[in-house]
Amino acid sequence: MPRGSLPGERRGGRQRGTLNKATIERRELAALEAKKTYEHAKLGQKLAKHTLAEMLHTVYTLAEIYKPTDPIARKKNPHGNEKKFEKWLRFSLDIARALAPFQSPTLKAIAVPRLAATDNDGYEPSNPDAPVVYPTVAEIRAKLAARGLPPLAYILDEATDGDEVLGDHFD
Repeated sequence: MPRGSLPGERRGGRQRGTLNKATIERRELAALEAKKTYEHAKLGQKLAKHTLAEMLHTVYTLAEIYKPTDPIARKKNPHGNEKKFEKWLRFSLDIARALAPFQSPTLKAIAVPRLAATDNDGYEPSNPDAPVVYPTVAEIRAKLAARGLPPLAYILDEATDGDEVLGDHFD
């Protein structure tokens, strides 16, 4: 009596289209957040991100008013004041910095684990300070022959003269 599934048959596990626990939890949190936002809007309360966005627009407009005249510009700005411009521009940058997390996702660095070397060629990937040793043409031919592969002599002979190190030609 054969055991196991027949070709195309599926047994056990989650049905296709069924959400996992993490997705369900994320959706519930998003729904809760949307409900809170709706309640605040219904009460007429502004959220901090909306207030920040309005303030950013206002403060940046003030900075534009006091923007000094460009020496190349034909029309002179009568309100140009470098100190006031700098003051309002710094203030608008502070507001923008506070508003940014609400408008854009935060990118985080991820650590990529270093893999151990599979064959000992004199390079240890887990040690970044170790010198990289390029193989000679003879060593490459020997490795190819050991694996039962053709030596690719026509490619290697064109790239190098004799047993030169390949690293000198492919930097």
